Amino acid sequence: MDALKEQVGGNHYKKFPMQPIVFAEKIVLRPCVYSIFKYSQRYLDKNQTVRDLGKILHFISLAEELNDCKIGSWFCEEDEFLFDLYLEANKDFLNEYQVNMVNALRDYNIYGLIELTKKELKKWQRNLF
Repeated sequence: MDALKEQVGGNHYKKFPMQPIVFAEKIVLRPCVYSIFKYSQRYLDKNQTVRDLGKILHFISLAEELNDCKIGSWFCEEDEFLFDLYLEANKDFLNEYQVNMVNALRDYNIYGLIELTKKELKKWQRNLF
């Protein structure tokens, strides 16, 4: 796939052996859930950490409002094994927050996503001052 070797505006996805877009396409993530996933995987790589964490919280709110967070609506349960495949392929590139976010998505844990992101956001906001 030549398109995956090319990236406009950085290289924050190319570092992953399994890029987030490949995972999302295989598992057919809903749009808001994909955005939560995408931003949680790249938040350290674009020098916009606090902004990307804020985007994650915004997409969580959108998912709740648009009813994207009903159990069973995020992905097909037959594809659950792909979460482990993604984590294994990218284990050398993911921090604890990123792994926990992937697991919270797998578990349909909207409150876990919120708490993990708020905790990470506070950590980075403290680092700014």
